[in-house]
Amino acid sequence: MSTININILQPTINIVSSLHPYLTIVKAMYDAYSQISDNREQCRSVVERAERVLGAISDELSKMDDSVKEEESMKRNFYTLDQHFSHIREMLTKISKMNFLKVLLRQDDIKRSLADAHVRLTDCLQCFQISSQFALRSFQNEYEVARQADASDLQNKMKDLEGNDAAMMEALHINKNEMMEAILAMQKNISEHVSSTIQTKILKHALSTLQRVSGRSFGGAPPPWVISSYDLEIDDESPLGEGGFGSVKRGTWNGLSVAVKVMTKETSQEALLREVQIWQHLRHDHVLPFYGACITSSPPFIVSRLLENGNAINYLRRNPAFNRVKLMHEVALGMTYLHHMNIIHGDLKGVNILIDDSCKAVVCDFGLSKVKQHALSRAPSSIGGQSPGTLRFMSPEQMMGKLVKATDVYSYAMLLYEIFTGDVPFYTIPDATFFVLVAQQHTRLTRPVSEKVLKRGLSDEMWNLLWDCSDPEDEYRPTFDGVRMRTEQMMRFFVPPKEQEVRDENEITDIFAALYGEEPVDPRTEAETAAFLPYLARADVKPILPERNAKQPIRYVPLSTAPALDAGGEVDVARMRQSELVKRIRMQVSLQERYFESQMNKGLSQNKKSDEDFWRSEYRNQLGMPWTWKPWGI
Repeated sequence: MSTININILQPTINIVSSLHPYLTIVKAMYDAYSQISDNREQCRSVVERAERVLGAISDELSKMDDSVKEEESMKRNFYTLDQHFSHIREMLTKISKMNFLKVLLRQDDIKRSLADAHVRLTDCLQCFQISSQFALRSFQNEYEVARQADASDLQNKMKDLEGNDAAMMEALHINKNEMMEAILAMQKNISEHVSSTIQTKILKHALSTLQRVSGRSFGGAPPPWVISSYDLEIDDESPLGEGGFGSVKRGTWNGLSVAVKVMTKETSQEALLREVQIWQHLRHDHVLPFYGACITSSPPFIVSRLLENGNAINYLRRNPAFNRVKLMHEVALGMTYLHHMNIIHGDLKGVNILIDDSCKAVVCDFGLSKVKQHALSRAPSSIGGQSPGTLRFMSPEQMMGKLVKATDVYSYAMLLYEIFTGDVPFYTIPDATFFVLVAQQHTRLTRPVSEKVLKRGLSDEMWNLLWDCSDPEDEYRPTFDGVRMRTEQMMRFFVPPKEQEVRDENEITDIFAALYGEEPVDPRTEAETAAFLPYLARADVKPILPERNAKQPIRYVPLSTAPALDAGGEVDVARMRQSELVKRIRMQVSLQERYFESQMNKGLSQNKKSDEDFWRSEYRNQLGMPWTWKPWGI
């Protein structure tokens, strides 16, 4: 077996300092390679070729003028080099962490990844316009020799493991809790690979060994929806969320980016199996696609499509002008389908509505309430019944332990309130009194009256729909068929607010959020908002802030108690509308900048009194109020 001389390029790389970071990446590739036991020769060929590619690029760069290296096209080439080399390093690192069984089960993926690595290395050469003769340089022949060497090593390994259960178990490195999942994974892999490869032969021996050792076997191939942890790459460093059912993590399966919902250890396998057998048949544009699950894993997990736009609540914060009427209609479409399939969601809320790549609403986490309810059935509920949902979205009957289709309709009303206002329903009611006030006394939501909420689409018709859906008595609520028809009618006539108009409103809100030291409503206005604060401090503009209720959203600070500017007591702006107040702040900032710029350009006038009189007059003419504070430099 040949060895990699990772230092062979050092003299050349020293000439081109811009390639030093990529030499570090190649060294990291070598470190990963040194930990690889299987497919070792093929991995070695990738690292050696990466080394040669870097040397060729270094030679090419050493011949270039410095001016050429600074061109925009060359910067793009370095970006491509960084992306490809980093990808190959990560790929080798992942392979180095695979145990023997995972290598066998993921052999197809590994082959594709190694082939992709060579494609990326060729692309690096082409970016720097290096001759294709070097790009080839017999690497195809080298790679074929490496592949045959790895096949021979695997053949020898199979001979050593045949008929030796202890050696096989040691090679598989599986504990008792993982045996059932491993058996299912091997059975599925064998059933999908009819050709008699070395990997398949070893898997059959390994399967027989595991069945003998564990005393368990399963007749026939496992269900098509089974996805084992051996089929997945889960990124523990990129959590997507966490809730009562478990945590959600980013993963890769069959080359696809997926969301992996890892259930709690208390999850009932029987209850989850019943739901999974239903989910595998669901197909709808507004229902999250289900790819598979593993109920024998500890803990169990579910694999579904990954939607990069995230949940509706976070998406609306980033896109406040999004059509919320359309969103609620699409949720109604998804829920209509689920109810026709006799599936009760049980936990409908904003974070369980995702936005897909086409900006459509997609319902997720449906049916999991039954799984959680099974776990809760052994423990007393804190609010009067078996209640697997989220408190402030739960209907009175759900808080009493009853789960029916109309329960989802009530939660839809709470979701509607959350989508249009941005607030959790009943946010003013403490948890301690929530059950009494809502479940027993049937307290209803109060309609918000702000102009912003109206522009978003919370019209009389939409509020009437919310009111009907949130009826305390479940028999009086409409079905989702009725909800769907009503939202469809509203959607036809609704015109969403303009993007800039919404941003302006959020910028006003966020100025006050910043003054309170709270998170901004609209992250896109954060930079503009932050830019205001130094000006306010330097201009000696002192906000008079009312006492904040921690549970009250910043946008609901009453206008009558809105922050006011302390202008030396000469101007009363306490009742000024927030938008007018911000307008005046902007004018102050503008005048300050103009004054400062004029002094920087011409230097302070010898007649300071004349300068001051001019700017006082300018301020009074534009704002209609006296200038009682001094600008910089006076």
